[in-house]
Amino acid sequence: STLLASSAASDVYKRQVHDILGDANINVSDMTNKTRGDFAYALLDIDAPVTPEVVEKLDAIEDMIRVRVVK
Repeated sequence: STLLASSAASDVYKRQVHDILGDANINVSDMTNKTRGDFAYALLDIDAPVTPEVVEKLDAIEDMIRVRVVK
């Protein structure tokens, strides 16, 4: 699966995303991170499916704008 996350530009959200995925035993095999002005975009290739509960936790990160799972 691939996870697409967009947020206000901040290094804090990247750490929180990795913490949430790690707590769910989801490995990030590759990550691309870009910033554009005040916004950051992360594209994560992950090794396991993401549950709705994990997506909910990711959406709850402060300054997170949107989380999408691409199958």
